[in-house]
Amino acid sequence: MQQPQVWLVEDEQGIADTLIYTLQLEGFTVELFARGLPAAHFFKRR
Repeated sequence: MQQPQVWLVEDEQGIADTLIYTLQLEGFTVELFARGLPAAHFFKRR
């Protein structure tokens, strides 16, 4: 079974690290983006 995925947009690395760690502990894979526009482009390509 594939792990659920979260796309996280966060420009503060410390906050991102904490969120990624917690989400991964709960079984999620996390794709991190520092800005919204790259996340939107990634979403459109998928």
